[in-house]
Amino acid sequence: MEVTCPVCGKTYRIPEERFSAAVLKGRCSQCRSILNIDKESGEAQVAEKKSAAPPSQESQSPRDTESVQPDSAPETSPDYPGPATEETERDYKPIVVFVVAFLALVMITILGVRNVDRSSLFTHLKSFSSLTTLFDEGAQRTREKAKKTLTRSRNRYQKHMTKAHRYFRDKKYDKALEQYNLAILSDQGKSTAYYWRGQVFARQGAHEKAVEDMNRVLQLDPSYAKAHQMLGWIYSEAGKYDEAIRALDRYIEVDPKDGWSYFERGLCYYKKGDLVTALKDAKKACDLGYKAGCEVYERYQKG
Repeated sequence: MEVTCPVCGKTYRIPEERFSAAVLKGRCSQCRSILNIDKESGEAQVAEKKSAAPPSQESQSPRDTESVQPDSAPETSPDYPGPATEETERDYKPIVVFVVAFLALVMITILGVRNVDRSSLFTHLKSFSSLTTLFDEGAQRTREKAKKTLTRSRNRYQKHMTKAHRYFRDKKYDKALEQYNLAILSDQGKSTAYYWRGQVFARQGAHEKAVEDMNRVLQLDPSYAKAHQMLGWIYSEAGKYDEAIRALDRYIEVDPKDGWSYFERGLCYYKKGDLVTALKDAKKACDLGYKAGCEVYERYQKG
C-alpha cells in the first residue's frame, strides 16, 4: 500500500501485514509528523507535527526518545515500525549463502578430481560404452538369427517346389497341390508358387481358385506376363470367352511372337461365332510356327 505524508508529500510503501488494527500510527522521517494511517482507505492524517530537527532532550518524552531514528532510516514508534522508505531494501542474505555454497561445491569437486584415480574417474563412461557394445552385440545376434531363419525358410520353399514340380510333371496333381501349399506357407511372397498352384487348380477344374491364384501372382509381380496367358486359357476352359480374349490381348502385347496365344484367342473368337477374326489369329499362329494353328487355319478355310 502506498501512503503519502499530507505535510511534506513523501511517499511510503507499507506492507498490509504491518496493520495490526484498522488504524496504524507512524512518523514521517522527513517532516517528523506523526501520522494516523487508515488501512481501509490508505489515507494518512496528521496526528502531531514535529519540527524537522530532532527535539532537545529536555522536551523529549521517553516515548519520543525511543521512537526517534536517523533520517536515513524509517521512523518507528514503540508499537509500530513506521512506514517503509520509497525503495524497499532487498534481503541479499539468501543469495549470498547460495553463491558461497555453490563456490564451495565447485572447489570440493575440483579438489576431489585431483585426488581420484583416472580409471575410476571414467568408470561411468566405460559403463556406458559397455552398455552400447551390449546393445550392438544384441542387434548383431538378432540380424544373424533373422538371416538364419530366412535361409531356412528359403530352403524349405525350394524343397517343396522341387517336389511339387516333379508331381506336376507326373500329373499327380493332388500331391503337387500339397507341396505347392507347403511352399506358399514357407514364403507367401513368392509369386511362382501361386502360379503353379493355379495351374494345378485349372487342371482339376477348380477354375475360380485358379483365377484367384493368377490374380494373386499379378498382385505380387505385375510383370509376370505368363499369368495373363494362363488366365486366358482358364477363362477359355470355363467358357468365359470375353475375359479370355482380354487376358490374351494383355499377354500378346508383352510377347507378340507367341503362336499359342494367337491360336487360343482364335479359338475363343471361333466359339463366339467370329469366324473372320478367328481365321486371322489361326493364320498368325501358323506363321509363327505353331502347327496346330496351321491345321485350324485350313479347317476354318474349308468351313
